[in-house]
Amino acid sequence: MHRYTHDNVLLVFEDEEAIGSWVSLQRDDHLRVSTAGNGLSGVEKFCRAIVRDEAFDVVVAQYDMTVLTGLDVLRRIRSIAPQTRTVLFVRAGGYSSLIEKLAWPDFIVTEPMQLTALLQGTSQGAQ
Repeated sequence: MHRYTHDNVLLVFEDEEAIGSWVSLQRDDHLRVSTAGNGLSGVEKFCRAIVRDEAFDVVVAQYDMTVLTGLDVLRRIRSIAPQTRTVLFVRAGGYSSLIEKLAWPDFIVTEPMQLTALLQGTSQGAQ
């Protein structure tokens, strides 16, 4: 089980309900969680953070976004900062079986509890 020891996390989701599910992450003293409402704003926020020398350690993106898909976001993030850990959120029953064949992102999660566990470093994280 991989565990994140870093604390600067960017969540990129168009679905406000999904972001709301992870509000509890912001209560964790070891995590600083920022959000972006679509793929393009997520990439822009990521770039601004790098310029300020406040790079994100982990970027989580929703797969099915309209402006840029989650895969597009993570691909751009990886081209800018290859050391950044990436997590793709795919709704249960979505394209997870197809996406799992990719060599990246680092993790794929299908429900908020998996992400919460992964980022908080518990043994219940995504595989």
